[in-house]
Amino acid sequence: MNRITQGLLGIALCSLAGCRSHSTVEVPPQPALPDTWVGEDAGQARSEDAWWESFGNPTLTALVVEALQNNRDLRSAAHRVELSAAQFAIAQSGRRPTLNLTGGAARRRQNFIGFPIPGGGKVLSTTATTMNLGIAASWEADLWGRIAAGVKAAEAEYMASEADALGAAQSVAAQVVAAWLGLLEARFQRELAERTVASWELSETTIRNRFESGVNSALDLRLATSDLEGARANLAGSRDVEERSARALEVLLGRYPSAELEAAAAYPADLPNVPAGLPADLLGRRPDLVAARMRLEAAQQLSRQARKDLLPKLTLTGDLGRNSGELGDLLDGDFSTWGLGLNLLQPLIDHGRFGATIDAQDAASQAAAADLAGLTLVACAEVEGALAAKVWLAERVQHLQASLVAATAAEELADDQYRRGLITIITVLDAQRRRFQAESLLISGHRLQFENQVNLHLALGGGFGVAPD
Repeated sequence: MNRITQGLLGIALCSLAGCRSHSTVEVPPQPALPDTWVGEDAGQARSEDAWWESFGNPTLTALVVEALQNNRDLRSAAHRVELSAAQFAIAQSGRRPTLNLTGGAARRRQNFIGFPIPGGGKVLSTTATTMNLGIAASWEADLWGRIAAGVKAAEAEYMASEADALGAAQSVAAQVVAAWLGLLEARFQRELAERTVASWELSETTIRNRFESGVNSALDLRLATSDLEGARANLAGSRDVEERSARALEVLLGRYPSAELEAAAAYPADLPNVPAGLPADLLGRRPDLVAARMRLEAAQQLSRQARKDLLPKLTLTGDLGRNSGELGDLLDGDFSTWGLGLNLLQPLIDHGRFGATIDAQDAASQAAAADLAGLTLVACAEVEGALAAKVWLAERVQHLQASLVAATAAEELADDQYRRGLITIITVLDAQRRRFQAESLLISGHRLQFENQVNLHLALGGGFGVAPD
């Protein structure tokens, strides 16, 4: 046995034993999660599936359903799920035997050199026609689990695409609710701007009459006129914001952005409660984390498959059919043929291709693990942030309500004192501005509270499904 033969045999034996200098992929440690949320001890309850129904508004529920049915992004996500399902089916087919119908016909002339026809001097030749019809089968025995690893990787990708679709649906629902809340705020701000203009018009008329009577100065009239024009400008801006908000919501619904969508008459009566559950629940509740886990699983399976490619592949083949020179004989059993085969393929020299493939898949597994760890921390930060904001926003609204009560009382007191000649009109105008500002801030404060509830639902996973086993 020469050195070349010995070297090739050594490589083959090493491959058969599965030996390789590259180390097996090691997944980086994932972040440890606390037993409860820092922001709230919420027990083990989970968020509702249709969490938008907790706002108690049938119109909002109908809008979310409409968006889930018509949104273009969701249609794209659904097609990606179909693509992954087809790829999963393709991978599964590798486990099963293939069966093909074969057939063919050939006509061949063969010359017999050295055998001339007596007396003719020409070369002896013959012409033959052959036809065949049969069935050929082939099956690769998955001795080392190489095909199984590929199937598991495709299945994990399929489940990841399903999680992506659920996440897209959750995102669209949250966008619709947030846009609906934005439209509500825009309507309330516009209504407040209209009341503000009416109030300033009344004040400006009163001051103008008093100015013409010689009671108020020109400065008082100029200040009132300035406040009135500023209120009118603010009203124009509020109308623009309301129309833009309506168009943004209509686009989410798949409608033409005609700004014809009207907002509700009031915010929901109560702030819906959101059971936060436990931190560990996030891994099964958030679609993006489910998708990241599945993609890590897919990457690990592809890494295993790359290692199995170093091992021998055993394929069984067989065929059964008829072979004859006449078409009619293909129906005659006397012309039957059959064959069985066993094929063994063992990679020997690949110039580093298999090793590079394994390194690439190992790197993909490491990246997927790092992505999962990062997404987990981001998800926890979003939940903790929304829980903390829930407390601070409630406190903010409480102070804004107190501010509005005080500003309203101050405006009434200033108006009374002005009519009695105890203060100047400047104090009255300032009191009015404070009251309008306090009411505007309270409108925004309520919207931020409800929007934070939407963010909390989104951060917790919204109740869309559970993680696969």
